Amino acid sequence: MNEKYLILIRHGESMGNIKGKKLGIQLSRSDNSPLTTNGLSQVKTLADRIKPKIKNKNQVIIYSSPLLRAQQTAKILAQKLEIEKLHLDNNLLDVNYGKLEEKNWQELISQYPDWWIKFQKDRLNTPFPGGESYHNVKKRLLNFFHQQILKNNKKINFVITHEGIIRTFLSLLDDRFFNRSVYQFENAKISVVFYTNNFFIPYLINTNDLFFLKNNKRLLDLCRWYLSKKRMFFYLRPKRNFSDNQVLEIKENNKTILAKFIPKKFESDYQKEKIIFEKVYLKLPIPQIIEEEKTNKGMFLIRNYLPGEIGKKFFKNKIFKTQLFQVWMITLKKIQELNPHLLKKQNWKKFINQWLKNDLNILKKINYPYLEKITSFYNENKKIMLTKKLSFVHNDLSFYNFSLMKEGNNLKLSGVWDFERAIIGDKYWDLAVIFKICFYPKYISDFYQLLKYYISKPTNKIVKKIHLYLLMNITGAITYRYQRKKSIKKELKNLDFFVKKFLI
Repeated sequence: MNEKYLILIRHGESMGNIKGKKLGIQLSRSDNSPLTTNGLSQVKTLADRIKPKIKNKNQVIIYSSPLLRAQQTAKILAQKLEIEKLHLDNNLLDVNYGKLEEKNWQELISQYPDWWIKFQKDRLNTPFPGGESYHNVKKRLLNFFHQQILKNNKKINFVITHEGIIRTFLSLLDDRFFNRSVYQFENAKISVVFYTNNFFIPYLINTNDLFFLKNNKRLLDLCRWYLSKKRMFFYLRPKRNFSDNQVLEIKENNKTILAKFIPKKFESDYQKEKIIFEKVYLKLPIPQIIEEEKTNKGMFLIRNYLPGEIGKKFFKNKIFKTQLFQVWMITLKKIQELNPHLLKKQNWKKFINQWLKNDLNILKKINYPYLEKITSFYNENKKIMLTKKLSFVHNDLSFYNFSLMKEGNNLKLSGVWDFERAIIGDKYWDLAVIFKICFYPKYISDFYQLLKYYISKPTNKIVKKIHLYLLMNITGAITYRYQRKKSIKKELKNLDFFVKKFLI
């Protein structure tokens, strides 16, 4: 198996932790004290959070340092996950600080000044007086990884150990984890490393959160590129995405950023989006590009993150739903008021005709039973689609592509994302795209409520035009999936529903 998760957990608060803080002394390997009441509570809370994330306990193995505080932590987790056996390993023992045990740093420095000079010059290879060096700790952790992690057949490896061990293990991947002023490893917090094909991705650092990365090439490429930039980070999480692009939400100290990978075939879309961003950032809150790099795989970039929550979060909220619709439609109108010359002029008639031709050909190929009704519907109403009044069209302002912030009981737009699909076309096309992505077929009545915030009294002609564009988006989805040899079963159900509701 070439795919492993290492979930490094520092033990819960121990009596030795309390004593060490109170007296300002170092207690590590010599301390075999139990967990405090608070420490037990910390671990039980963490175990409760972890349990729902583990779908198959047969994929799990738990390793622990032999010291009591780690063993107690491991036993609580094992009981919660119904894992019968713990694996104790001396390689996971706390750092042997030798003469520093039960002393503070100033005492050690005053007693061993020559050692301190050497230690400052080479912290990795200089052993503590009477103890071990961090180089030795690294050696035993590498031994643990090769002899235990790589040789077992488990995908999820819990490692219950100590702050110094977690810090040293992560420093094998990146020396910056030795920086105590930046990276802290608290009691009963987890840090997670994903390992696949000799590649390590530390993606959660000192957190209560737990999720598992999907092993896909685009994600790994983006993680590899971001990690090569040597930026401080504490959290890397893939964002939900409906295209071939890959997006990561990343926490760096007190700020959040987005990293994005755009495959080579979509670079022209990105360049279009970049031009739009440069032109409209004063009119709309949009993410700014911090860094970008073009490679033979595609475009990698880092953007600033706009605060707030995506519109989807407010859709089922009775308090905010109406406001969501209002802000959404106000934003759409602002976008459609943008200068159409930002984009290449669109031949809307050609766009419509080519789209219909492709879709009807596919429906004919698959012997769709209601093809004649759909063809008649298009032919009878084609004229109302061929408008000469064209606007700037976002083409994807679903409630996944903008974010909002709460100000008391009010919602405020905080960001608009992804202009890469923008076109010049009929403004009602935007509404049909929204209809298809966000409301169809489950929430059709909600769409008509949304429509009223765009135009107070929609005429029958406008509604019919939106239905025509909705049908185009449904058949377009069938064409897209059919040509890529993907399942069209779901989209055929959507098409059947449309025909029975609007055409029969």
